[in-house]
Amino acid sequence: MMKKTIRLGIIIAVFCFSFVFLSNNTSALTYSSSVDVGFTFNPTLSVNISGDLLINNLTPGAASDSNIVNVTVATNASGGYVLKATCGTKTTNTDLVNQSNSAYKFSSIATNASLASLTTDNTWGFSYSSDSGSTWSNYSGLPLDNDDEGATGKQLLSTTTPLDNKTIQFKIGAKAASSQATGTYMNTINFYAVANPDPGRSYTINFIDAAGHATGMPAQQTGTISSNQIVLSDNGPEGIEDYYSFEGWCDQYTIDDNCSGITYYPGDDYEISGSSQNVIIELYALWYYDQSAFCNENPSATECNGGDPGGGDNPGEPDCDGPIPDPECGTDPGF
Repeated sequence: MMKKTIRLGIIIAVFCFSFVFLSNNTSALTYSSSVDVGFTFNPTLSVNISGDLLINNLTPGAASDSNIVNVTVATNASGGYVLKATCGTKTTNTDLVNQSNSAYKFSSIATNASLASLTTDNTWGFSYSSDSGSTWSNYSGLPLDNDDEGATGKQLLSTTTPLDNKTIQFKIGAKAASSQATGTYMNTINFYAVANPDPGRSYTINFIDAAGHATGMPAQQTGTISSNQIVLSDNGPEGIEDYYSFEGWCDQYTIDDNCSGITYYPGDDYEISGSSQNVIIELYALWYYDQSAFCNENPSATECNGGDPGGGDNPGEPDCDGPIPDPECGTDPGF
């Protein structure tokens, strides 16, 4: 009976929300209440082995292989897993059962070889296939189990995403000398499926100055997180135009100081919505224009005498020549 060892990673995601009802009839009796709702998600990881490996009636002087067993791994862990194998707990030899003479054994082979190339007497090795038996590895030895959850084992398979019910086929081969003692030789092979850590979610944040009131914006912010929360860069715009001040970031497109979405400030927490593993975020600079300060220094300017703050040539006339034309300009080049 082969040992199988499983280490399982657990991810727990819990969120809370509340419901509040208020009647439009202020004279009516009202009541509000809230309820916490939690969800627990437990990823699973399992290893199933179809049977034992046995070479029946090994012919002296010739190499033979065993039956094939299926080693099947199933998981829904988001980071996938690594499957490894080790041999025994005390020795990599297969020893003669009910015999104390240590000379009666099959030693684990030291190099890779095909079954036909197992030329050393009284040796054994393993071979495996990860493509339903279409191709098989050469026979080789397995490392001794060091009671370290397979950390030093022979790697058979590695995945980075959930790969449910993936099957590895496994067999052993051996060559016996004609002088080898008759009997049954036994050892164990241990399979370890170890869940990989949650890879997290990657994100990219672009900081945009749609109005063009700064010469420099914070560098693109990238990273990987294991939750839904990002800490925004502490940096803000640089080279800000005179009479304008930075008022934060808006998660909706804007060229003025009216944010139709959520306003964030450098260093704030930003919460990602949705389930995408690769998130792209665009944050737009919000600006405050200090017209009073401008007019104090430029009292004869058009905008300080009833004209358009955008810089039109006549009072009340839209600015169609600036870097951001007023909406009234339309698309007519002759406006």
